[in-house]
Amino acid sequence: MTNCEQFIYTAAKTKRVIGYQVISKSKGISEKIISECSNYLYPLGIKHKEFTEARSLVIINKNKIAFSIVKNIGVGFDGRPGTIYSHTFVMDKTDFQKIDNDTRIFEMHYLEDPNRQRILPSFTLESKKLPLDFKLLDKIMPVLPNILLNLIRGKKTAIVKTSKHDLIQNILTILPPSLRLISFSSLVNQPHSQPKYDFILTPKPRIISEEFQKIDPFRVKPIKKSNNLLESSIRYLLYLIHLREIEQLSKIYKEFEKIPGKGFENKLILVTNYAQFVTTNNEKIKQKFADNIVTVIKKMDEKTAHYYLGKVKKYSKQYAILENQIQSFIDPSVPLIDALLLLPARATLNILSSYTDFQNNLRKLLSKR
Repeated sequence: MTNCEQFIYTAAKTKRVIGYQVISKSKGISEKIISECSNYLYPLGIKHKEFTEARSLVIINKNKIAFSIVKNIGVGFDGRPGTIYSHTFVMDKTDFQKIDNDTRIFEMHYLEDPNRQRILPSFTLESKKLPLDFKLLDKIMPVLPNILLNLIRGKKTAIVKTSKHDLIQNILTILPPSLRLISFSSLVNQPHSQPKYDFILTPKPRIISEEFQKIDPFRVKPIKKSNNLLESSIRYLLYLIHLREIEQLSKIYKEFEKIPGKGFENKLILVTNYAQFVTTNNEKIKQKFADNIVTVIKKMDEKTAHYYLGKVKKYSKQYAILENQIQSFIDPSVPLIDALLLLPARATLNILSSYTDFQNNLRKLLSKR
C-alpha cells in the first residue's frame, strides 16, 4: 500500500483567520508536517500577477516527502488577482519508492477547490509507468550530460534562465528510480531562503550562489568526450533516450535497483557496461565492456561481484592478466574470484604496475583467512 496524505494552502476566509493558510487537510497531516513545509509551499519572492505555476519536492522529518503543485488561480475570495493555490502531497519515503520516486503520478490527483474547507481524504497511489516527454528532453539534450553528472555526484544544480514547471520531473525520469529522490523546485528566486533544494530552475542566474553548479541551456559549450566511465555511462543512457529505447532503459533500471548499497556512480557504470556487453556481438567491443566491469567490480558487494565476474571473466583481458599473476603465488585451492574480492580497494587494477605491492597486499589478506 502506498498511503498518501494531502493538504491545501491558499488565501481564504475561515473561522480562524483571513489570508493565506491551510484550508483543508487529511487526518495524517500534523501541525509539525505543516510547519516543516511552510517555507516551501510556493516560490518566495514572486510577483503574484506574473506567476503561473511551479512544482517542488522537499524531504521532511527525514523519512517523508512533500510534493507541491502550485498555481496562480486568478481572483481570490478578496477580489484580488494572482491568488496562489498550493496542493501538497505527503508520504513516507518507503512508499514513494514503491511508485519509482516519480512525482508525475501526483499530477492526476491535483484538486483545485479554493472554497473547500472540510477534511480531505487519505488515498492510495498506484505505480504507473508514465511516458517521457521526449520533445522537452530533446530541447536540452546538449546540456543533459552535465546535468546528470552533477545529480549523480550529489552536486547542487541550477538550470538558469528558464522556469518550465515540468522540466525537472522529466529530467529525473532518465535516471534509475533510487536516484530520483532529490529535493527540487521548478522556480526559485531566493535559494538562500529555501536551502533544502538541491536541484532548481531559475530565470535569474545572478541570485545563484557558488554552492550551485550553474547550467545555462541557451549558452551551450561543446562537451568533450572522455574515457571517464561515469561520463560514458551517461552518454549511453542519453543514446537510448535519443533512440527511444525505453525497454532497454527499463532493463537497466531494474538491474540497477537490484544491486544493494548507495554507490550510485559505480552501480550505474556496472549496469550500463553490462547492458552494452550483452547486446554486442563484436568480440573486441565485448572485451572493452568486460574490462570496464572487472575494473569497477571491486567496489561492489561480494554477491554482486561474483555474479557479474562469472558473466564476463572469459572475455576480459584484465581478468586474464590477474589470473596469471595471482595463480602464480597463491594457494591454487583459493578460487580466483575470492582472491579478487579480498584485495583492498587500493590494490585494484590501477596499481597492478607495482607488482611487488600487489603481492604483499594479497598475501597479508590471505594470511588472515
